[in-house]
Amino acid sequence: MIKNANSLVILSHIYAPGPPHALWDFLCQNQQLTIEFIGHPLESHRAGESFYKLSQSGQVSSKTLQRPAKSMPLAYAMDIWLNWLWLWRGPKRDLVIALDSLNAFSAIWLKRFRRVETVVFYTIDYVPQRFSQSWLNRLYHWLDFFACQHADFVWNLSDKMTEARLARGLASKFKAKQLVVPIGTELGSHDHDVKHQPDLVVFMGHLRTGQGVDRLIQAWPEINQMIPKARLRLIGGGSLLTEYQSMVKKLGLSDRIEFTGFVPTNQEMRRLLAEGSISVAPYVDDPENYTRYTDPGKPKEYLAAGLPVVITKVPAIAETIQEQHLGLAIEDNLHALAKAIAKLLSDPELDSYRARAIAFAQTQTWQLIFSAAFKEMQIKLGPPDA
Repeated sequence: MIKNANSLVILSHIYAPGPPHALWDFLCQNQQLTIEFIGHPLESHRAGESFYKLSQSGQVSSKTLQRPAKSMPLAYAMDIWLNWLWLWRGPKRDLVIALDSLNAFSAIWLKRFRRVETVVFYTIDYVPQRFSQSWLNRLYHWLDFFACQHADFVWNLSDKMTEARLARGLASKFKAKQLVVPIGTELGSHDHDVKHQPDLVVFMGHLRTGQGVDRLIQAWPEINQMIPKARLRLIGGGSLLTEYQSMVKKLGLSDRIEFTGFVPTNQEMRRLLAEGSISVAPYVDDPENYTRYTDPGKPKEYLAAGLPVVITKVPAIAETIQEQHLGLAIEDNLHALAKAIAKLLSDPELDSYRARAIAFAQTQTWQLIFSAAFKEMQIKLGPPDA
């Protein structure tokens, strides 16, 4: 096991900026390090670009490879091949941090061929029923168990991932190397001087199943009975955007609920968030909802913006929000949702909630989280004499 890491690799499938990009930014602060970042399209069966980035002595270079549309098995095989192609040559790498089990699989085999010293399996999402096809779900769990067994460390977003694996049959001897590395915040990217719009509730995220947006819309007439001027801003696009727009029109709520559609930059997204009075994360309480096992980024993005949160008791962070008075944690039903939003909007201590939200976010920055993870692994970044 290495004690110092001077050459590091990030392997990831990419949909949008997230943990792998935050890790890249964190590592690039240390110009003594040689850092490689390999990314593949998340929906690998579709056309897209895989990329390779190299940071060495503070200088960054990159190259891309256009990916043709292929069947899912062929696309994933190509991802593994590209990982090997770009990492086989050159000196042995000290540490590979592989996001998802497929990238961890390729990194573990690179280790077996002595091209890599240490492998971290970084689990961003985990759910017992990941795919509807039984064979694909079995393959998903086989790869996950393989990665947990053979990686040197496993980074999980929450303890619930470890518990779910043990319940599924992973041997308890693999528990000790599983560390909790939660989602971080980018506090400096938020403008806390933006004026809040009274009675404006904000939701940010993909408009898809499991997020509870349909229930939020359905609850709005009841909310308006209690807070007549309450408005809702839905920030983001997604496959259900048109359906939700039709629902709003049918309910006669077009003057109360606005849709921004897809927001192209984080800066604009955070400006739209900052104008809210409170935020909402109405996750659906479903055993197959992966949010139950992870540490979703949405609530922490809200808190970093200084927004109190109404959240359903699905992810683990809901308990923290309730205990630290950062908002309200509720059961997943329409009446509870409506009542909590109205209660928080009308709370005279709303400014105190905002102050606590920002203070909590200051303890959850990516800088602190990644620093703690390397400290727990007892790995120092940089050459031995650094």
